[in-house]
Amino acid sequence: VDMLTFSLTGIEDLSLVDGDMNLVGFDSQTQSVMVDEGVTMIQSQAAAGQNDGTHLTFQTYGGWLTNSVFGVELLDVTENGTTTSRFASFSFGDATGSSPTARISYNGVIVGISKDDGDVIHGSLEIDVSSTGNTVGITFHDIVNINDGSSIASMRWSSFPMNANGTFSNTTGGDIDGAFYGTGHTEVGGTFNRNNIIGAFGGTRQ
Repeated sequence: VDMLTFSLTGIEDLSLVDGDMNLVGFDSQTQSVMVDEGVTMIQSQAAAGQNDGTHLTFQTYGGWLTNSVFGVELLDVTENGTTTSRFASFSFGDATGSSPTARISYNGVIVGISKDDGDVIHGSLEIDVSSTGNTVGITFHDIVNINDGSSIASMRWSSFPMNANGTFSNTTGGDIDGAFYGTGHTEVGGTFNRNNIIGAFGGTRQ
């Protein structure tokens, strides 16, 4: 992936972690778990300590496409017997720098983490660019809590204006930010924060 642009939203205060981390005993495992809507989904788990006795665990869930990457991360910091959770979501890749100028649809995947209990969320993505290419509508559907198998109500952002530089943003009913990636706007990706779920999404042009 040619990482020409970078977008990171929803990251919370990481002040409990030393600036240079000072990690000891670092152990990490990453594996591909499935291919969904043409998106290779991965999960990664890592653990490490710090010299002061602080213990860190990282859990990352996301997806790889040809021109972009997206995901969400949970960081648990345990210090003096107390664990504090921090969350971050990301989307980055080879940005087009322009928005589509004709009607286009995208299908893909969303992944998220519940800020209530740390459960992992997975669902499907549909994005529709208007025929004039100046508005975008976004729907998350078939959303499932992976930990307990329960269903979560669909989320939708009705058609709203896009920016000329190939990005979009909306705060109505929950925050969502995104961008188009790849030559010919072949991919789309972004991040969201809604219903106390922080997450990211990615998809390909249909």
